[in-house]
Amino acid sequence: MGICHYWEIRKTIDKERFAKIAQDFKKVIPYLCVDLAGVDGKGEPEITEDAISFNGKAPYEYEGFVLSRLAQAPYYSQMYNGKWFNSCKVGFDCPRPYDIAVKIALIIAKHHLGSDIIVESDEPEVEWESALRFVERMFGYRDFEFGEEPNPEKEIMG
Repeated sequence: MGICHYWEIRKTIDKERFAKIAQDFKKVIPYLCVDLAGVDGKGEPEITEDAISFNGKAPYEYEGFVLSRLAQAPYYSQMYNGKWFNSCKVGFDCPRPYDIAVKIALIIAKHHLGSDIIVESDEPEVEWESALRFVERMFGYRDFEFGEEPNPEKEIMG
């Protein structure tokens, strides 16, 4: 059990769209008031043109967050429908401080990918409000919705 956020994408996100996600996420880090580390809770978070990966800094780490341009094991699992699934458990009975960063990263990804990413959470939408307000103040967008199905008509992801 625990508090977990989930996302489902196609195998590949095109470089330009992923670069926008990474650029926006880099901009929020100085304002988060949360110490982020690498996926193991040590070192520095990775924010590149190919991946965003982080965890809370030890001793506040839990599961690492990984959103990558190319979905592959060990972080993603291929689903029966050909999509790729990942999740990040951010705590057991209450979320760790880096939960806000996970939510913000997924909100930013949803903005840039639209219906090409499905985001779900164990937490009710009301628990996402502070992250939604943060993104809205920082970037001016608030177009996040849980659980939309990817649009197969779009050819923006490979």
